[in-house]
Amino acid sequence: MESSNEKPSLQGFKLEGPLVFETVPGMVNALPDDVDKLVIDLSKVTEVDSSALTLFLEWQRIAESRSVSLEFINWSENMKSLLNLYNLNPILAAGSATSD
Repeated sequence: MESSNEKPSLQGFKLEGPLVFETVPGMVNALPDDVDKLVIDLSKVTEVDSSALTLFLEWQRIAESRSVSLEFINWSENMKSLLNLYNLNPILAAGSATSD
């Protein structure tokens, strides 16, 4: 039986719908704080703008402050274009899996 003080080793969740200026502010505090690794599936995101990248950078900052490994998977072509436009690919997508 696991001790109640131990973190689960992995948790994942799938983002769905638009990640835009109107929806992002309510998501800033959505990261669980009781895991060692978190995988965020982006395959069901329907619309993005630069606010999504701001959210991902903030989540990365929060994860680092909690010593949590954060990985984004299944980047859409639109999100990959934004990553490249803002030169964030090395920061956000390094080590993240993508679906083709």
